[in-house]
Amino acid sequence: MYKVFSRILVVVVIAIVLFISLLPTLVQWQASKILAAQGIELNIENLVLTLRKGEAQIEGLHVKRNEEFDFKVSSLTLKLDLLSIFDEKIKVNNFKLTQLIAQLPNNKLVKLDTLRLEGNITTQLPNNNQNSTQRKLSIDIPNGLTLNKLEFSQDLQSIIQFNDGIMEGIKLELISDIESSDTVQLNLSSIVINDASILGREHLSREYAKDFSEHISIEQTRLKQLTFEQTGKNSNSPNKLSAHSLGFSGLNVLLLKVPANDPPNSHASQSHFAFLDAVQSLKSKPKYTPEMSPQADLTTAIAESEKPSLQTALDKLSLNNGSSLTLIDASHTPATTRHFHDILLQVSDINQSKPKDPSPFTLNAKTDEYGSITLQGHIKPFLASANISVTGQVKSLDLTPLSAYAENSAAHTIKSGHLDAEIKVSVIDNKIDAQALLDLRKFYLDKLNKKEQLKDTEATNSMPLSTALNLLRDNDDRIKFKLPITGNINAPNFSLQHILGIVARKAITEAVVNYYTPFGLLSVTSALISSATQLRFEPVPFNAGKNILANDASENIIKLAALLAKKKSLTLTLCPVISAGDWRQRYQQHKDVEAVITAEQSTVMEYLGVERGALVKNSLVQQGVAAEQIIICKVTVNKNENGAGFVSVEL
Repeated sequence: MYKVFSRILVVVVIAIVLFISLLPTLVQWQASKILAAQGIELNIENLVLTLRKGEAQIEGLHVKRNEEFDFKVSSLTLKLDLLSIFDEKIKVNNFKLTQLIAQLPNNKLVKLDTLRLEGNITTQLPNNNQNSTQRKLSIDIPNGLTLNKLEFSQDLQSIIQFNDGIMEGIKLELISDIESSDTVQLNLSSIVINDASILGREHLSREYAKDFSEHISIEQTRLKQLTFEQTGKNSNSPNKLSAHSLGFSGLNVLLLKVPANDPPNSHASQSHFAFLDAVQSLKSKPKYTPEMSPQADLTTAIAESEKPSLQTALDKLSLNNGSSLTLIDASHTPATTRHFHDILLQVSDINQSKPKDPSPFTLNAKTDEYGSITLQGHIKPFLASANISVTGQVKSLDLTPLSAYAENSAAHTIKSGHLDAEIKVSVIDNKIDAQALLDLRKFYLDKLNKKEQLKDTEATNSMPLSTALNLLRDNDDRIKFKLPITGNINAPNFSLQHILGIVARKAITEAVVNYYTPFGLLSVTSALISSATQLRFEPVPFNAGKNILANDASENIIKLAALLAKKKSLTLTLCPVISAGDWRQRYQQHKDVEAVITAEQSTVMEYLGVERGALVKNSLVQQGVAAEQIIICKVTVNKNENGAGFVSVEL
């Protein structure tokens, strides 16, 4: 009996040893068999199981399913607390994954250097009680997970990558209810991602890729109290994603505008912006088969539109700590570059479930060394049309980098100038009603020659722009006027060039009219429509044939003196005009007699004009006007003027 028992014991021990030694192979074989039934290939180079310690080590894991995905892991280490299984729980005390490469559909690729567990992972197994209508699986990671060197790419182009990230306070619940719908609930206390970049240099045109390493780089991203809830197919409730705060530090964004016919990459949608082209290229295109009919496409589109959408909410969005924005407009030559730095942005109450509720925001930024922008207002980001209200200030904005826009819209280059502005903008359902009070300092333009001018940039029936600006220039070399902007922001003719060209020119013209009309501007409409470079003021009238001011002439002189006192940079030209009425009065001729002026009479009449010009100038000087602001031109004789002569006033 002893010998029999001994032999049986030896056989059992050998069987146990063989089973334990073959267990990894059996596990791999069984797992491969189960996955193969679902069309999934599984290969493992090495599998080590230590049941006593609850440890599992996998090397060279490769999972593949046709062309849908190809998943590779260099090594995976897992340590379980086996005793917790008796409490219907699985506790993972140690977890580490290295060198993950996942090939996804549509040429998407995910790479991850390491994924490491910080603390314990607890998984509550589903309740298998047959009398229960609900099954619940929960995963709790209180301390968090760390990720290192993650990269997501498409078509071998890097889309997102970052050096390290930490996710803390993770709790995931999967609830299956037979009588209602399946739900997924995910809660995270915080996510921190460092040194991230989005859309790398390959999405830029070659000309600019050498100077900029990425479209977007972020030193640190912070997300707190994230909650996600997804309801199953039996529910019409939308999926919900909410968070307490989302913050970016050191966000640097490059926005490049290129000619529409020169896209920066092969995926471009022929738009003007390389960033939008890159985003457009990421959209997955539906697979089409010859069997699909247009009606089937329509049915699919309707079904897709009826799916519950994702409903988002965010209490606070912030941007700080050295954030910057670089705008490069390469749609013209030379390209225009603007850089905004030290950007501070705060947006609150962002809630997709309440699209009509405004989200207040504040924005502060610096440009160049001394320029600054301060804006505040609210926006309704989830409405189908644009709705925003903004008030703010612009200070010491250098205008010379914007010269290309003046060339396109006004046929001038900006020689110098700084801008201060008070801004008030209201956009309701895409309709804009904005007003900017502009204060231009040392603003001077140079007109392009005809060869350099673009077609239709200079209106032939308008007052020259430089002349109009000089009429508004004050004694401190500042130009102030109001720029109103109205219209539909989606209209084809609504553009920056339209605003700086037609709208700005009209605003400047109206400012000239409004300023000079109280000083006696004559025929203001015809004068501004005329292509002449001069504006004519109400002339200074005289009694016929005499060097005596008419009764209402003193009022004109007082107005002109007040104007020249305010505009010390303004110079007026006094041009005496001798009329046929002056000749008839001086030589006592009947009013119906044709004016035939002899040479001797002409000399006398011209001298009368000189006296009149001197009289007007002296009167202005006595009013305090500087003599150098007044120039007297040559006397002219107008035989067709039957009234009394006068002294015209011109700019």
